[in-house]
Amino acid sequence: MRKIRTMTLTAGIWLPILLFSLMACATGKTEVAMGSGGFVLPDVIQLEEGQIRGIPVGDSTAMAYLGIPYAAPPVGDLRWKAPRPVDPWEGVFAADSFGNSAVQPPQEPFRMWSTEFIISNKNYSEDCLTLNVWTDRNSSTEKRPVIVYIHGGGLTTGGSSCEVYFGDKIVQKDVVYVSINYRLGIFGFFAHPELSGEGPDGASGNYALMDAVEALKWVKRNIAAFGGDPDNVTIMGQSAGSRMVHALMISPLAAGLIDRAVAESANPISLSPAMGMVSQETQNKMGTAFMEFCGAGSLADLRAMDAQEIFTCAVNPDFPGGGRRPGYNTALTVDGYALTGSDLDVYRKGSQNDIPLMTGSVTGDTGLFGPINLTTLEAYGDFAEDLGDFSEQFRRAYPVTTDAEVAAAADVLAVDQMNMLIRELGKSRAIKGKSDTYLYYFTREMPAAGGVDFAGAFHTADVPYFLNYFYDDPTRPWKPADFGLGEIMSDYLVNFAGTGNPNGPGLPRWEAYENGLLQLQELGDRVARYEEMTAEQIAFWSDYLDAMLNL
Repeated sequence: MRKIRTMTLTAGIWLPILLFSLMACATGKTEVAMGSGGFVLPDVIQLEEGQIRGIPVGDSTAMAYLGIPYAAPPVGDLRWKAPRPVDPWEGVFAADSFGNSAVQPPQEPFRMWSTEFIISNKNYSEDCLTLNVWTDRNSSTEKRPVIVYIHGGGLTTGGSSCEVYFGDKIVQKDVVYVSINYRLGIFGFFAHPELSGEGPDGASGNYALMDAVEALKWVKRNIAAFGGDPDNVTIMGQSAGSRMVHALMISPLAAGLIDRAVAESANPISLSPAMGMVSQETQNKMGTAFMEFCGAGSLADLRAMDAQEIFTCAVNPDFPGGGRRPGYNTALTVDGYALTGSDLDVYRKGSQNDIPLMTGSVTGDTGLFGPINLTTLEAYGDFAEDLGDFSEQFRRAYPVTTDAEVAAAADVLAVDQMNMLIRELGKSRAIKGKSDTYLYYFTREMPAAGGVDFAGAFHTADVPYFLNYFYDDPTRPWKPADFGLGEIMSDYLVNFAGTGNPNGPGLPRWEAYENGLLQLQELGDRVARYEEMTAEQIAFWSDYLDAMLNL
């Protein structure tokens, strides 16, 4: 039986663990580009909204432009409305610090999620719709692929000021990199009949998704000024950011704004209802109950309330939101406008934004998205019986004779289910879609930091490797194998952003999903096609999941 080390995560720590994005470390005066050729990065960048000046990043050739407003502050009467254009400014905007983080619980490091994974800007505000751009001042290429990163955090926490998403390294491989903030929690996902009456097509609730669309419109208008190609934009996100990426791939609002997508963890094809979207009717009913719970008599009353008062109501465990966490259920809404159906429904119809996708999971994701808790032969037998017609097929695929073997099998089962569900995503996209899907499974055990004895391939651990940015933590002993894997994974990312295909000279071959096969690229100490599952195990999960998902 395979041995898989995972970190089991309890519901009590779900809220703060999914936090992400970028932190710039240096300040100084911008210099004119050193490169020779068709593009020179000017000292002052001219945007449609005004002029900005950035900062060099340490002693690298990267330039950072931080805290750029891409929409008007969603405050006052603009609370719970689609983002509005930002007012043009006079003079030169000093883009030298990150914008406010969205309203959320106070964030601090914990367990394996050390300081690098936590937002550095702890100014929490509704006025949070800003983005950041990194570019290489030495590059003379005027149409570089653009990567737009959407942070994670369970749709309730996080922001674009975590060092783990620092962009100075990836831009030195000739891409332009953007990270964004968006509204979170009750401010990004509140739905109510009155709001639906205000919104297009009777829609309300997906304000965070509309924020991301507005940021992509900003990229379309302005990224050429940084050397980026507005017609070659890759959206990328991890965890809840991945969920946003998947939603943008099926949203009609993103049509023409995105060309490729990278989704790290948070597969939308799931057997768990908690991972899915909710209906407009369901969210409107919850919004009505929430308004009453907060003591507001109307939408105008709610908009007049202080943001902190609304936030406190939203996270109150006494409010029966019905989600995975206490309080208001923050979820994407099938509103008929931004989202016309669930991911699987849209793929069945073939109405998605048909673009190439690179997506996968890490070993530690099973503790969040799919733990299988079996410790005894009796529990194993009950689990098998619950599979109905697939019970005997399951027993043949995972034979056990002792309690110890059952406990070992449970971790393997969780990983196999996770990886086969990723295969189901590739299969659903291929129903009517034409674009390639590249699937991965990240297994590299990151060196632990601080007082943590073991970190492993934990949720979020793949991010530094894709961005090739190994932050300077004196307590985390990075190894040559980490840097080598970072070069490979960042090359995969840059190649994919450029062409829709991660392969390139000197890289291990990565095959796209095809014909229902399990074609996962293992990214870890071994970089090659994943081959740990037996033919019997693949057949069981294939038959079972196809039946459950009607694929």
